[in-house]
Amino acid sequence: MTTSSLTFSQPQSHRNGEHDLIQEFREYTENWVKRMRLLQPTNEPQAIAREVVDELFLHMFNFSPTLNPLPRQIHDFIVSNLRQGVTLRDLSKFLGYSEKYCSELFQTHMGEPFSLYLKRVRIEKAKRLLEDDSIGLTSIADALGFGDQFAFSHFFKKATGQSPRQFRTNVQHTLQVNP
Repeated sequence: MTTSSLTFSQPQSHRNGEHDLIQEFREYTENWVKRMRLLQPTNEPQAIAREVVDELFLHMFNFSPTLNPLPRQIHDFIVSNLRQGVTLRDLSKFLGYSEKYCSELFQTHMGEPFSLYLKRVRIEKAKRLLEDDSIGLTSIADALGFGDQFAFSHFFKKATGQSPRQFRTNVQHTLQVNP
């Protein structure tokens, strides 16, 4: 496991305190990694890291379980069913609503259409998985619910402008330059 393998899209031009926030997050990340190593957790460090990132993601989008548990349930359902190729139909069956109503409900509670949300979740998870060069592209494609590596590569390149291999190379290069 590498120490801080997070990438930020705007390293040079941060606005109003973003640089400080990013630096603070990097410091916390390094401390968390050190603590995980000392604890020698029984769970895989990647699983712990995924949970931390998922929790951060939920807080960034203000999914407050005390106010309305539905957004959290929706997010958890999608994340836990990515491998099976989750669809709006699957979500509507899970929630017990028609697809049309589920689509409207999703837009209202999540702030974007199901397809865009699913795409964003897949891309973020793909980026996290690609940072670990020991995970093959076929395994990543499978984890995200793609039928094969080619479909995943096409999806990733269309969404990010670079192939999964290029992204991985850039991440590794960044880690070598900024250890």
